[in-house]
Amino acid sequence: MLALDPMLLPWRFKSDKDVYFSYMPVYWDQLERPNWEVMPGTLEFYYNYSTNANLLVDVTKGHAMLKHGQPLAHITPLSERPLVIKNELVTAREFDILCNNTRAISFINKYKTIRKAKRAVDAANAPKCPFNFGSK
Repeated sequence: MLALDPMLLPWRFKSDKDVYFSYMPVYWDQLERPNWEVMPGTLEFYYNYSTNANLLVDVTKGHAMLKHGQPLAHITPLSERPLVIKNELVTAREFDILCNNTRAISFINKYKTIRKAKRAVDAANAPKCPFNFGSK
């Protein structure tokens, strides 16, 4: 049986191209200023499939309460290319495979290590010139 960590969001984004996205907090939906803040940033879903939100919480003001269904962030593509979104319901096994594909494989520079490994696989699977042009 596969166990899903309750602290992780139950979805993943996967892109077949290296497209960057802006990850910005939602300010318009807050009636009062909460004691937590979603960190803005830039991310991509080619090397990293995770959609977890990075939050800063001011613990001096008590506990942080996030309401069910409350929007946390706007995820906007930073590209002029057309974007096709496909929603797929996957089995628990397929979801576990997606989670494991981008699981940290080192303690230092986790993202860089995953990116380097995936680029090596992409380079090995790239079409080769039959006349060995461009090879060392």
